[in-house]
Amino acid sequence: MEWGSFEVERVVAVALKGPHAKQSELDAALAPVAERLLVAFHKAKQALEAAGDDAKAAKNAKDEMDAMVLFKGDIGAYVRLYGFLSQIFDYGNTDIEKRAFFFKLLHPLLTLGREREGVDLSALRLTAFTIKDMGSPKLILGTGETVKIEPTTETGSG
Repeated sequence: MEWGSFEVERVVAVALKGPHAKQSELDAALAPVAERLLVAFHKAKQALEAAGDDAKAAKNAKDEMDAMVLFKGDIGAYVRLYGFLSQIFDYGNTDIEKRAFFFKLLHPLLTLGREREGVDLSALRLTAFTIKDMGSPKLILGTGETVKIEPTTETGSG
C-alpha cells in the first residue's frame, strides 16, 4: 500500500482550512490514493478470476486481495487506537496525528466489496438515541471469590 507523505500533508492542509475548506478540495486530495488502492484490488480480483487452473497465479492474486483487506482493517484499527490513546497522552509527534486523520478520511473510501461474511456496518452512523430507566439490576460477580479480569491484548478486541 503506497502513499507519499506529501499526500498526507495535502489532505491535512485542506482539512486545516476549517470553514474555508471545500469538500471538492478534500475529495481531490484523497481521490488519487483511494483510486490507486481500489484499482490494485480490482486488478488482483480480475487476476484471481482469470487464473483458472493456475494455482500459483490464483494464490498470488488472493494474497494481494487479502493484503488489501488486511490493510483496510489495519488503518481502521490505527484510527480507533490513536483516538483512544490520544486522550491519555500527548504523542509529541504531529506526523502520527496527521496519519490518523488521513486514514480516518481514507478508510470509508476503500470499498473493496464483501470483505467478510455477514453484514458490513462500517458506514452505519448513530443519529439519535433514547435513554430508558430499566431499573437497578443486581450485579453479582461471585460469592466472595476474587474475580480476575485479563487485560485486552489485541487491537480492536474491545
